[in-house]
Amino acid sequence: MRLQFEDGERELLIARLGLDADADDSAVAQAVASWMAEDPPSGSEDNDDENENDNLDDLNASAADVVVVDVAEFRRLRSRDRVAGQVEEAMRIRDRDELIEEAIHDGKFGPARRDHYRDRFDSDPDGTTALIGRLTPNTVPIEERGADVPTDDVDNSAYPTDWVPEVAARAARKTGRVHGED
Repeated sequence: MRLQFEDGERELLIARLGLDADADDSAVAQAVASWMAEDPPSGSEDNDDENENDNLDDLNASAADVVVVDVAEFRRLRSRDRVAGQVEEAMRIRDRDELIEEAIHDGKFGPARRDHYRDRFDSDPDGTTALIGRLTPNTVPIEERGADVPTDDVDNSAYPTDWVPEVAARAARKTGRVHGED
């Protein structure tokens, strides 16, 4: 598995997971998977199932929207929610920027519209993704095309000299004749 991070995201995640700074992608992925699957600490496994069933029965029987949990467990859950929120936001921004940069590279719109599409994506990600997908590539030329042909090598003899006076003047300077001295 290959993970992609923006500046500072990898270090933040590694620090939150308590890994070494030189941890590879597989170690980070494994730590995230175990962190997400982590069960809350308990005293006894036998009492866990009974307590869990009792708590579920209490929740179902109760009309209140309150759950009583241990303070340490609550803090751990809040910490995980904050980290997950930061990671989700970083991934959303990375995905947005990649989509927009790819569209610019494909010539779907110019670099000057980058901020417009970022704002649009922030307000409606699905609609903006669909819109960018429907745009025609190469409508904004990004790379140079064609050739820049110098005018000195162009054969202008097919045109009367009064149509292109600057070419006639240039030809006269080359031959040493002044225009009008025939």
